[in-house]
Amino acid sequence: MARLDARVKTELPASVIYGLRAQSFEESVTLKEISLGGALVHGLQENRCDGGSLRIRTELPRHGEVELQGQVVREKAGLAAMRFFAADEPSVSALWGHIKEKLKPAGLCPYCAQLLEGANGLCRHCRLCLDFEDRFYLERHLRNTFAARIGSLISGLDSSQLQNLVGLIEQEVARAQLPDPQVEPVGQSPAMLRVQSLVARFAPTDANVLILGEKGTEKEWVARSLHHKSERRLKPFVPIKVNSIPVALMDPELFGFSQGAFRQANRAQKGLLEAADGGSVFIDDIGCLPPSLQAKLLRFLKDGVIERLGARGGKRVDVRILAGAGEEFVPSEEKGRFVEDFLAQMAPEALRLPALRDRGEDCVLLAGHFLKEFGREKNKAPEGFSDDALEMIRNDSWPGNVSQLECSVKQGVAAARGRFVKKTDMASQEAGNQADKQSLKAAVSISEKEAVARALEENRYNISRAAKALKISRPSLYSLMKKYHIQKPEA
Repeated sequence: MARLDARVKTELPASVIYGLRAQSFEESVTLKEISLGGALVHGLQENRCDGGSLRIRTELPRHGEVELQGQVVREKAGLAAMRFFAADEPSVSALWGHIKEKLKPAGLCPYCAQLLEGANGLCRHCRLCLDFEDRFYLERHLRNTFAARIGSLISGLDSSQLQNLVGLIEQEVARAQLPDPQVEPVGQSPAMLRVQSLVARFAPTDANVLILGEKGTEKEWVARSLHHKSERRLKPFVPIKVNSIPVALMDPELFGFSQGAFRQANRAQKGLLEAADGGSVFIDDIGCLPPSLQAKLLRFLKDGVIERLGARGGKRVDVRILAGAGEEFVPSEEKGRFVEDFLAQMAPEALRLPALRDRGEDCVLLAGHFLKEFGREKNKAPEGFSDDALEMIRNDSWPGNVSQLECSVKQGVAAARGRFVKKTDMASQEAGNQADKQSLKAAVSISEKEAVARALEENRYNISRAAKALKISRPSLYSLMKKYHIQKPEA
């Protein structure tokens, strides 16, 4: 019988963690074999292999640290066979990258161990795909083996449990088929129709795209649409806001670092570009990169190789770059050659997002979109806006653009007491542009602080897990904790 996953021999040092995070015990083990579905572990204490769940943490050469949860299914001759539970997409991708490097052609199928007999692409015996260099191989393999994976898990379920499982799968499929409003640019003005046309043209290609526009025009929204409509949509989308990263942390944040690269680097860590391998990265405020990072990014755009801080040599990474900048991002003597060289690596035409004040009735469409979104989140959905609120939405200059309108509608939904959101429920924008900018900056800071605090609480102040949830590095998380005076509560 063919295996569901290719297994390779290895000698990976690892740590196994037993018990809950608050009361856990950790010991060193060695992984003798590993696959996407499990591992053969040497060094587990027998009295701890009681069938309960445990976690394995290991550093995969060239692919970074992964932590996998699973269960021991059998023991023999000092070795324990462990079955992995479903892991997150980055961990699965890193694990597959390590396994693929160790798969050596030997004339036998790694799944069914039958002679390949010159087969190319598919094993003629088990019919599993063998084109390991296809960048979408992992996705296709998991899709092809999904039914068998479910079948191996349900033998002990009764009819009601099976029905519940079918219901969960149906809900997930229905949810996946719904259009995602967060990746569809909203608007019917001529300027936005042109943007939507360019998104439809560029999305299926692999071209790097520059998105220009004022602050608050939701460049990330358009970047997500480009990713969502591309063949990379099932791979990571990683947004990076250059202005939110301290200058000293930009290099390790983007490109990663090796163990010992600096004082706090007690283990190697991949950067955001490497974490997005196979997917897309959106780098906002690209013009604010310091000169040293400008040169390093240009080299990456030309050869696709990232260089971790403190590492010898580089690693090839397949990432599509989507960049955001203001309208002033044009070649000039003051900016040096970076802008000119950078533009040469992008699609021939930039996506230019219009300011909200130039989009006519789009402001009303956007306000209605945000009303539904926030109403659904708060389980409170006003029917619409009062006449005075609509008048304010149409006539305001919205210096903060779409972001400012979004904050205003969010406040209106929270404050509304009747069937309609009134002008007095929304943040008045008539106190002057300076006050608007200050309030928007404060709202962003509050949102960032809340996101950091929530991630820390949900991960019980485990810095590595919280940083992973926020998609930032551990040094960046420490910097944000210091900035907002967030500390781990005393026990």
